[in-house]
Amino acid sequence: MSSDRGLKARSLRRPGIGLLTVAFVLVGFLSVGDQTSPGILPEADAWTIVRPSVLWCGIADSTATIEAHIVGRTDVVSARVAGPNESFPLYDDGSHGDVLAGDRVFTAGGVYPFCHTGLSLKYGMTVGGWSGTLEVTLADGSTLVDDRSIHIGLVQPRYRGKSAIVDYQDGLSATAYAFFIQDIDGVVFDGYPVARADQTAIYRKALSMLYSILPDAFDLVVIMPGRTLFHADSLSEITAQSTRVANDAQHIGIPIFNDAATYGSAGRLREVIFQPFGSIGLIDSEIASLWGADLGAPVGLAAASADGTYLWDPMSDVGGQLSSYFISDDGSLVGRFASNGDGTWRLVSPAENERYSPIELYAMGLLPATEVPPMHLLAQVDLTSSDRITASSVQTVSIDDVVAAQGGVRFPSPEESQKSFHVAFVIVQEAPFTDADYAYYSFLSYHLMTRDTPADFDDFAPFYWATGGRATLNTRLPIDVAPILPPP
Repeated sequence: MSSDRGLKARSLRRPGIGLLTVAFVLVGFLSVGDQTSPGILPEADAWTIVRPSVLWCGIADSTATIEAHIVGRTDVVSARVAGPNESFPLYDDGSHGDVLAGDRVFTAGGVYPFCHTGLSLKYGMTVGGWSGTLEVTLADGSTLVDDRSIHIGLVQPRYRGKSAIVDYQDGLSATAYAFFIQDIDGVVFDGYPVARADQTAIYRKALSMLYSILPDAFDLVVIMPGRTLFHADSLSEITAQSTRVANDAQHIGIPIFNDAATYGSAGRLREVIFQPFGSIGLIDSEIASLWGADLGAPVGLAAASADGTYLWDPMSDVGGQLSSYFISDDGSLVGRFASNGDGTWRLVSPAENERYSPIELYAMGLLPATEVPPMHLLAQVDLTSSDRITASSVQTVSIDDVVAAQGGVRFPSPEESQKSFHVAFVIVQEAPFTDADYAYYSFLSYHLMTRDTPADFDDFAPFYWATGGRATLNTRLPIDVAPILPPP
């Protein structure tokens, strides 16, 4: 079996869920074909909302209401949400929290998802998540499944009432590790959970509120909505994305520029990142986008994805956070190529956490050119063995080729480049923030700073670990308030 499939869609790397789930969803998607195939509920036919979206793990009085809004169809007669350990029937009869019978809004109130503090939580058993799937039954008896997950955040109950909060009025507040915007009037997002995703407008509005309280002291700003958001035009989930604000590195395929003033910064800000609700698993990829894979384009190592940003070619063995996945013709094999060092290659699963690749570290100013090994582009691969893949031809690309194509070595050098990045973690939602919200998002932000090695099957590769200890993130806000946990 051979193939030389092209670039994957970038959204497969950025669905707002963990890499293990990405691989599962990808294979499932390939097996069913178009999303309108029998058994799949089209995205445009429904959207869901959970209120509140964060609960205390295993606490009986910490419950949520789930609503499924059916759009443009009248043949749905019943609905339920199926989780990993239980399912919840949804009602459209004015009972169980349903507001109005027959309005095609199916509701379940008092939802109490399974959560075991020793099993369901991660990141030092502080936070976790529950995911369910909407299933609807039609008048003809058939069932359709929405392949977008419904997410609920879960947080360790021993921290109940332990968050120190600064209230700045007008819907603004903060803990030691996160800044909170209650977007009552829809100033940042024009709707919850259905919104228009104008990146520049969203970022400018959120950052104007941030900078109205806190100093211009951040290299990166991460914006996370307090619930899953859907595109107003398609009802597809709004997934992770990032915007370069400034670049001062030469010879990496990006011009020198600084648009920080557009976002209210006097010049410090370098990137704004949108992360979907509850997900920090793909943040390393978004941070890497600040420097990107642009430097590989002239030598064939990278190509533009659907959104115009560059990813490593799926037929390369570059790896790292900006790799795109190879997909075999029959959809049975998914992964990226890694050299075995003997003229053969293996497929690395999307579920496997990875460090930044050497050329990514070079672009970031964290590794000298002399330490970037040769990279390869494969053609007509033989997939008989996924652990010992061969190719009919192999093109070798050296860092010298990259440097020559870019007109020089990356500057500033690793000795002079920035190694520590200050981050503002900003949460936006229309509803008041709960005690569980403050703890949950503070922990997500806190764990961006960890120097721990990721656990098996963890969907989060800590930045420090991913850089091989060469750089750090600091999400501690410059305010005088006690942290829920001391700095790691």
